[in-house]
Amino acid sequence: MAYAAVISLKQTIHRLLNSSHTPIASSSREILEFASKQITSLQEFLKEFYQINNKRWNAKSQKPYKKQKTPSNPITFSLYPKIYTPLSKPWRK
Repeated sequence: MAYAAVISLKQTIHRLLNSSHTPIASSSREILEFASKQITSLQEFLKEFYQINNKRWNAKSQKPYKKQKTPSNPITFSLYPKIYTPLSKPWRK
């Protein structure tokens, strides 16, 4: 989601810089160009971050599935992706 927001902001800045309909003062142009460079850097960081996260997620999901014991009292347990987890206080979130 953050990556999409960064791309959208970058495109908006590029449209402003390249627009013949919107006059931009030179000081504002410099600010927008600086922001564009910083956003490009942020975009590259987010891309790497998501790639690393995906690799970790894929590595975790490839581990063999260990079957959990079915709880005797299902009310005190929460089902989250096929894993039973005990809840200390089921009435609170």
